[in-house]
Amino acid sequence: MTEAVKLNVTRREERGKEKMKKLRSTGNIPAIFYMHTEKPIPLSVNLRELHKVLKTGERLIDIYMDDLKRPKKAIFKEIQYHPVTDEILHIDFQGVDLQEEVEIEVRINFKGAPIGLKEGGLLDTHLYELLVKCKAGEIPHELYVDISNLHINESLRVGDLVFEGVEVVTPADSLIVSIAPPTKVSLEEEKAELEGEGLEGEEQEGKEEESKEE
Repeated sequence: MTEAVKLNVTRREERGKEKMKKLRSTGNIPAIFYMHTEKPIPLSVNLRELHKVLKTGERLIDIYMDDLKRPKKAIFKEIQYHPVTDEILHIDFQGVDLQEEVEIEVRINFKGAPIGLKEGGLLDTHLYELLVKCKAGEIPHELYVDISNLHINESLRVGDLVFEGVEVVTPADSLIVSIAPPTKVSLEEEKAELEGEGLEGEEQEGKEEESKEE
C-alpha cells in the first residue's frame, strides 16, 4: 500500500486577489480541498513545507487541518505555476478513499544505459511522467522503464510497456524515449578533434627532431 506523506495546512477565510497576494508574501499559498460529497475547503499552505512534500515524489498525502483530529487523504490534482518565475501560485487537493480509482501522473525512472549511446547515438527523452489509473492506496512511487536494449533509430512508446497494478491512460502511441543517430555537426566536431590531435602530434614530433639536431 502507498504510504501517505504528512502535510499541515490551515483553513483560509480570505478571498480576493489582493488578499491572496498578501498571503503569498508571507511564504504561504492558497489551496483548496474538495471531495465528491463535501463542500470545498479553502486552505493556506506553507510553501516551504509543500516543497518538502513534493520532493518526496509521493502522490498520496495526509492533510492535517488545524481543527480536525484525523487527517484527510488526498492527492495533488492540480498545481498552478507562475508562467515566468515558475513559482507555485495555487494548488488543488482532491480528497480520496483508498479503494477508489484515481487518475494521476507518476514519474518515470529510466533504468540502464542504452546500447545506442555506445554506438554514438543521442538520447532523446519525450516523456518524464505517465498518466495512470489505479487505486488511491496503491499509487506507485515511480514507474521503472528499462531502456538498456535500445539501439540507434530505435524508440520506446507507451504501448510497448505493461505495469503491474496500474492502467496507463497516456495514449499508447505516445513516444517516451528514442535513440537518434549522431548529427552531422557532432560528426564534424569529432573529425576536427581527431585532426587537431594529429596536428598536435606532428608538432610535438617536429619539436623533438629540432632538439635532437641541436
